[in-house]
Amino acid sequence: MKCEIFCFRNPEISGNMDIKCDHNEEILSFSSSTKHSVLILSNNYVYVFGNNSKYQLGTNKYDNYSKFEREIYSHEFIEAQCGNDFTIWKDSRKKFYISGYDTYKTPTLMPFECQMLSVFGNTLAILIDSINIRLYTDFPRSYEFISCILPDKPLQISAGESFVSILINGSLFLMNKSGNLLRIPPYIANIVSISSTHTYTLALDSDHTLHMHGDLPDHPRQYQNPISQDVISFKAFKNHCIFQKSNLQLWLYGQNHITNRLALRPVHLEIDHLIEAYTSSDTYTLLYSSHNLSKVLPKTNLEELSYQLDSQIDLFT
Repeated sequence: MKCEIFCFRNPEISGNMDIKCDHNEEILSFSSSTKHSVLILSNNYVYVFGNNSKYQLGTNKYDNYSKFEREIYSHEFIEAQCGNDFTIWKDSRKKFYISGYDTYKTPTLMPFECQMLSVFGNTLAILIDSINIRLYTDFPRSYEFISCILPDKPLQISAGESFVSILINGSLFLMNKSGNLLRIPPYIANIVSISSTHTYTLALDSDHTLHMHGDLPDHPRQYQNPISQDVISFKAFKNHCIFQKSNLQLWLYGQNHITNRLALRPVHLEIDHLIEAYTSSDTYTLLYSSHNLSKVLPKTNLEELSYQLDSQIDLFT
């Protein structure tokens, strides 16, 4: 399968930044914070983009990157997770490293081992062993943490702002900064995937129904109904979420800045698979994997979608 990756910013800032890969390459990892992004391919090529003022990209140089550029590291990385001014790296030996925060100019081995981790902003959640989880809420400024013993080994953990959501045996649990572990409705043991952000967690069940626990900032829902059905992939953001249905249609759910109400709207683009999406106040990055993707997503549509998601003005009707 030919993998064409499109990374672009608001067209008022810069044009498209395309990375075209060989036929056998796949995306191993892609992560973004509000300031920087890291992309890792199956041939272990690492591409970095964005702000590097705190050495968060681990390149041992102060330069920022205005487009995705390949960098060579001394380790064979297979995963990266971007936080505020730092990046956590995982190598092929399942060792974890940190770069950034002015202290770690290149990826430096972390002072603890873990089986699984998740980063959001300055929140770091790590699974020390099969059932022992730690939550750092001001990382890496502080290495103080709270811990909890889980009822069983989790399938997935996903950090939000000062909390972590945990998927265990098809059920959703939440651990807050007080160390309390709560089981979250719906009380159905068939959740298969989760994604957390500032104030809420999305959970997809085995029937492809997308649930939301918590609310978007300043927008509590009157009814705690599922967001949508027939969903195959999804991603949570601060003020909206994006998901894809089995017919490949993309949808947005979130705040309408005109009516100041929650709304749902389709995005009129046809794609093969949503890999990862990210948006902040001034950038929007979207990655797809597809056959002949450039024919499916012409530049004008990319720029239009980028503008819509950045402005948050004409998202919903």
